[in-house]
Amino acid sequence: TDTLILPRLHVHKGLPFGFDIGASYAAVPDSNIKLWGAEVRYAILKGGTSTPALALRGSYSALEGVSQLQFTTTGLDLSISKGFAMFTPYAGVGKVWVRSTPDASIPILVEEKFDLNKVFVGVNMNLAVVNIAIEGDKTGAAASYGIKFGWRF
Repeated sequence: TDTLILPRLHVHKGLPFGFDIGASYAAVPDSNIKLWGAEVRYAILKGGTSTPALALRGSYSALEGVSQLQFTTTGLDLSISKGFAMFTPYAGVGKVWVRSTPDASIPILVEEKFDLNKVFVGVNMNLAVVNIAIEGDKTGAAASYGIKFGWRF
């Protein structure tokens, strides 16, 4: 199949001084494959009624459940957003560093390290305590699309 639906749980917490932290966990249905990640975001500009917000984010993710492969990514991106009533469109650019290390018992595979450019665009919709986010992402040649449902408290 050329489409993989991957449910993922995200948790984000705003901190003082413009910092946010986040974590995510995903599992591929009917397999041992799991993916976890963490991020730290800093609001360079908090944004306001007439000004956009600008943020810098660092991220890390790791693959688990594949005994023949260790796979991690580290990312850094810059995003801009501007709220209009209950809608907040956003866009960003960044870089993702990938490290893939196969098990030594597989001699034809070798460790790979490379980086990929990343662009993304989306919109958050805040409906009282419910949040819906729709996003498109292109990292290297791979495109992905996501819809997130959440609640705020």
